[in-house]
Amino acid sequence: MSTTTPDAPATGRRVTPTARLVLRADADRDQWLAARQRGIGSSDIPQMLGLSAYGTPRNLYHSKRGELPPERPEDVGDPAHFGTIHEEPNAREWARRNRTALQRVGLVAHVDHPWMMCTLDRRVLECPHATGQREMCALECKSRNAHVAPKWRTGVPDDVLAQVLWQIAVTGYSHIHTWCVLGGNDPRAYTIHRADHEGTIADITAAARAFWHEHVLAGVPPKRDYEQPGAELRLIGLLDEMESCRGEGPNSVVHLDRDPQVLNLIDEYEAARLEADAAERRKEVAKLKLIEKLDGAELAVIDGHMAYEWATVTRTQLKTRALRDAHPALFAEFAEEKTHRTLRIAKSLRHEKDA
Repeated sequence: MSTTTPDAPATGRRVTPTARLVLRADADRDQWLAARQRGIGSSDIPQMLGLSAYGTPRNLYHSKRGELPPERPEDVGDPAHFGTIHEEPNAREWARRNRTALQRVGLVAHVDHPWMMCTLDRRVLECPHATGQREMCALECKSRNAHVAPKWRTGVPDDVLAQVLWQIAVTGYSHIHTWCVLGGNDPRAYTIHRADHEGTIADITAAARAFWHEHVLAGVPPKRDYEQPGAELRLIGLLDEMESCRGEGPNSVVHLDRDPQVLNLIDEYEAARLEADAAERRKEVAKLKLIEKLDGAELAVIDGHMAYEWATVTRTQLKTRALRDAHPALFAEFAEEKTHRTLRIAKSLRHEKDA
């Protein structure tokens, strides 16, 4: 059977049991970004549920509200960039192996709930698992680093599962195929069936409905999750993006009028800073004593097993000052200036170490 990709239908037509086409796959980027602002897409679901390593529900809220700078093509990281490049050949290989044909579709929206959106990588024109009938479904393609292979050993990871279940909720399909190529040469194929996840689909849909209506449309930000691993870095990045979008510079000032909550937070920050300093000192003292126990050796063995070693590590380090002095033009060509933000507490509010 052919693996060619026919043209997608015109926009406005119903292209799945419960979804119509909003934008064809060949729509330009500006149209795509504008359309995605009008609802929740499948790639938004992991972020909304706190399953994404690239953003939080708070990021998603401000993005949908238009309070973040628009995403630029150069902002897309290498994993997403190469995932897009590899999508077509990966999809064709899945179709070849399953002796079926695929069709590029684009952005679709639920006919009764237009804010429910998803982007289908490919529509499968004849499901290879259907027997005796022409059943249509969809294919979700992924490209992932080989290091995450354990997450794909028995099924799809939670973030991908949530994304595909949302696609099922939007499209009305009974199932969607997933095809992930790990490390460029290790394919994994799974099929996600609606019947196996009805409860989860209902929960995700309810959560998305609440997020869209009670937060995005109502203008009520979701609570920040300060305890989620890595949340502090993502939240700081979000605040910087919002500041940039509002046009506020680093010299802007806010007057807090000795807000007790702010003073308590400064005390908490300073106490944690001193605790971290003390912990670092304890670590260095323990390290010194362990090295002394080696008595000039490199490896310590306890009960026949390696306990620790004083390892020699070699790395190459660029002599930037020497390079700048010897080859200023070359240095200027490849030097890149980077800035970062740091929190500095006023000296009058800093905690001092105990004597």
